[in-house]
Amino acid sequence: MKQNAIFSSRLWALLLLVPLVGGCDRSPRSGNEEAKPVTKPLTVEERAQQKWDAQVARDWKKVYDFLTPAKRKVIAPENFAGRMAAGALDYQSAKVLEAKCPQEDSCTVAVEVTYIYNGRIAAMRGMKSTSRVEERWIRSQGEWWFVPE
Repeated sequence: MKQNAIFSSRLWALLLLVPLVGGCDRSPRSGNEEAKPVTKPLTVEERAQQKWDAQVARDWKKVYDFLTPAKRKVIAPENFAGRMAAGALDYQSAKVLEAKCPQEDSCTVAVEVTYIYNGRIAAMRGMKSTSRVEERWIRSQGEWWFVPE
């Protein structure tokens, strides 16, 4: 009988402790908010694919946002967009193939790009081609940035 009493008192102590442990979350929330999932930083391959998806869509503002912060300090968004829009290549699709990172925060990303040439050489205008492009990316402050040549 004494063992049942000890077991019973421990069970009650445990039942009283469970709600207290559940209340240990120290994140500031109001009662109606759901917990936000922790977002994992994107890989260099994911960032590069997002940049190319924007480039294929001709979303120059979005492409500009992938440039390193240092590059964005020396070129205005409208100048960048003007240069990109005036380019001779009309990008049709792009697929990141691989990333090689000789250093932890520096990678070369290989991308297979399909495009149509719309430049000055009349004999080549409208020609569709696929090429492998290699880009340099660096990580700064936990984010991957495109380094144009």
